[in-house]
Amino acid sequence: MKYEVISEIENDCGNNQMRDVAFEELDIADPDEWIAQREPGADTVEKSSGKGTLTYRVTVNGMVKHYLLTEI
Repeated sequence: MKYEVISEIENDCGNNQMRDVAFEELDIADPDEWIAQREPGADTVEKSSGKGTLTYRVTVNGMVKHYLLTEI
């Protein structure tokens, strides 16, 4: 299935207004497996879903990343 993927690294620094955000269009057969391959050292992976979207919150060594996958 083809997804628009938005990935964001949380940045809580008060003086840094920039966020690390990337946009991609990808063919992904299994989103759970894709996340596992993309973040092999993940401490935690939380998943939620809505109408046509999947959201993952991944923690790796204390850094939090968000992935929003929207079917296109």
